[in-house]
Amino acid sequence: MNETKSRAIELRQRHKDWTLKQIGNQLGVTKQRVFAILKLAELPTRSLRLLKQLKRKICPICFAPTPGNQKICPGKCKETFFFVHLKCDFCNSPIRMAKTTYQNRLTQGQKFFYCNNSCKGRGLNLQHARKVK
Repeated sequence: MNETKSRAIELRQRHKDWTLKQIGNQLGVTKQRVFAILKLAELPTRSLRLLKQLKRKICPICFAPTPGNQKICPGKCKETFFFVHLKCDFCNSPIRMAKTTYQNRLTQGQKFFYCNNSCKGRGLNLQHARKVK
């Protein structure tokens, strides 16, 4: 095997995060030549760094590419990822709450969720009246 080929293969195996250009500069050949060598050796031609960048740009919910460097698609995916939809325990009106807030309240022992303070007051009075009887 040629010296350049064996060194290119060795560098790819040792430095998985290096680009083809970096390997080529180390060997004194072009990135196209490094690509051909790695392709024949059936080694990955993309660096780990590039693969991580590509993975970061794919939405974990719908698996579609996201615009810019966003982790989640704007719109429906973002809504389902960050928010929980509940119903008020007193009047059954819809409540939109951040998942972190919801989880924190559950860990604090909150059993009932209300849409506003007036429903909360009436709901607490109703619960108190049920317990007293």
